[in-house]
Amino acid sequence: MRFKDFQPERCAQRIRIARHAKGWSMKQAARESGDTIPEQYWSKWENAHASPSAIFLFTLAQILEVPVDYLLGLTTSKEAS
Repeated sequence: MRFKDFQPERCAQRIRIARHAKGWSMKQAARESGDTIPEQYWSKWENAHASPSAIFLFTLAQILEVPVDYLLGLTTSKEAS
């Protein structure tokens, strides 16, 4: 994927789907991150008002137990390869 092909809306949707799969509210997700990722960040990312930086993508992937490639929309698989 080239940078120009990045679709923030797809990333936002994937973050939201993965969070919902855990059964977490944004507030719960913030707590699960040890407050490393505040609730406001979750909201901005899920509404495509901002995109997570690389370090946050890795943190999200760990917390949500999905590959970074899934969050970026490079794969539809939620399983680590």
